Amino acid sequence: MLFLSDRQGLSIWTASMLDEADNLHRLKELGYNKLVLISDSPLLNALQVINPGNADLKRRTYERVLSDSSRSWPTIHQDEDILIKSLP
Repeated sequence: MLFLSDRQGLSIWTASMLDEADNLHRLKELGYNKLVLISDSPLLNALQVINPGNADLKRRTYERVLSDSSRSWPTIHQDEDILIKSLP
C-alpha cells in the first residue's frame, strides 16, 4: 500500500508491537506519528469468495490487528476500509 500510494512509512503485521513502550518510543523518535490500518479491498474479497469452497469467507478488516492499547488512541479518520489513529 505504501508503494502504491507513493508514501513512506513502516509496514507492520499487527499493532500489538506498539503495546510495548520501548517500541512506541523508538517509532516516535524516528518521526512516526500515525497508525494507519487498512482492510482488505472489497474487490479482493469478492474474488476470493467466488472461488469454490470459499463462499463463507469473510472480508479481513483492520479490526483483527488493532491492539487493546491502540483502541484508545485518538481517531483521526475511520470508515470500513481504513482507520487512522494518532500515536499518543
